[in-house]
Amino acid sequence: MRRYLDLGAGLCLLCGVTLLAASASVSALIAVEGTLQAFWRTTYDILVRPSGSRSLIEKKYDVLEANYLPQIDSAISYEQYEVIKAIPGVEIAAPVAMLGYRNEGVVRYNVPDPNEPGVYRFDFILREELGAMATTRHDRVYIYKGAVDTPAVPQPQDLVVNRPIYPVDYPISLLMAAIDPVQESRLVGLDQAVVRGRYFREWERMTIGIFESPLGTSTDIRDVPVLINARPYHDFVLETRLSRVRLPDGMTSLRQIVDAGGAEFLDTLATEVLYQSRANSRDVFPEIIEQILEPYRPYATIVHEGLYDTWRAMRRRYNEVQPPFPHEGLALRVEIPPPPDVLASTTDVTFVVNGIGVYDLERIPRPADLNRVPLEVCLPPVVRLVYDEDGRPVDPPQEVLPGPRPGSYVLSPPLILTTLEAARLITGDDCASCISAIRVRVALEGCPGDYL
Repeated sequence: MRRYLDLGAGLCLLCGVTLLAASASVSALIAVEGTLQAFWRTTYDILVRPSGSRSLIEKKYDVLEANYLPQIDSAISYEQYEVIKAIPGVEIAAPVAMLGYRNEGVVRYNVPDPNEPGVYRFDFILREELGAMATTRHDRVYIYKGAVDTPAVPQPQDLVVNRPIYPVDYPISLLMAAIDPVQESRLVGLDQAVVRGRYFREWERMTIGIFESPLGTSTDIRDVPVLINARPYHDFVLETRLSRVRLPDGMTSLRQIVDAGGAEFLDTLATEVLYQSRANSRDVFPEIIEQILEPYRPYATIVHEGLYDTWRAMRRRYNEVQPPFPHEGLALRVEIPPPPDVLASTTDVTFVVNGIGVYDLERIPRPADLNRVPLEVCLPPVVRLVYDEDGRPVDPPQEVLPGPRPGSYVLSPPLILTTLEAARLITGDDCASCISAIRVRVALEGCPGDYL
């Protein structure tokens, strides 16, 4: 009897272990399916870009450049967007129109203007910290104060005569883009990222003024609604310095200075610092936000701007190269074009922006690396420095941050967003070709198979 009890207990134990193993297997299968279900789909399914905007590298390797959006100089019309949005099976069609880089001058230094005769040196030093990369711009000018020789002495470069020292106005470049507020919220939840003020309303009130003059008709649009990005994405330090040059004994006239070599001669002389100031982006960018949020504040200068005086997007090129160090995979050399021209405009349309809110994209969950697609309306592309210029590995790899201008190595996402309805007005042509790309998300339920 004991033998049968032991055998029964063994069978029960064996069955229990088997059932537990089967249960664990099912649980693992469900967990794996759940994980794949969470990651298999990207933020959007189809990217619509203008014809001819794909680069040769993108076509050859069937890839999408992470920095594609700020480089597109617009070619899709509002009418074409409406057609795409109405296609059966399209759940979300989120357009983005890159309108250009507008400059916001905020750093103003009341540099003292000396009256005593002599030579003064004014230095303007800008250092941009871009993560693994940094750039420094140093501008210098000499100002001669005193009597002018007769006949007049030709003024060499970087040496001006009896010119006042004006306050320094450092322009910050802000990429401005237009979106469909409803579609953008459905796509990425942008309305949930507002930390100050409010999100776009379905209908934003704008004031349109038509002015007649002997030169023709012009249009001015007030209260163009904009949201400001709370994060500038790049760091900079700006330093200004006014110094008095210590001239040699007996050297008092402009002719003597010019004959000695002008600015090149002055570079060799000692100086005495009279005034110095320093600011960084953490101090400056909040000033930009306040200026945009309160354009009609007392004593403020109302800035009327137009797309004809903004920097346009620049298309960069990539060439395949063989790197001078061992590397498996595709290696490309980027060719950044020269500084851009301004947008050509056949209409006289000016506008005044009115900040309605501030958004912080840290409130939007970042996509995982497994299903990441470029979201340059929201997030900058991820760029890491893996090898230095001599081919030595960088350990650990360092992130390269976006720069503020269209010629930067990594391009910044838009820092100012407006509505597509506003873009239809400020372009002056009802957005005949203002849309840079449309991100499409396809409905999975109740959708004909042709659209999957």
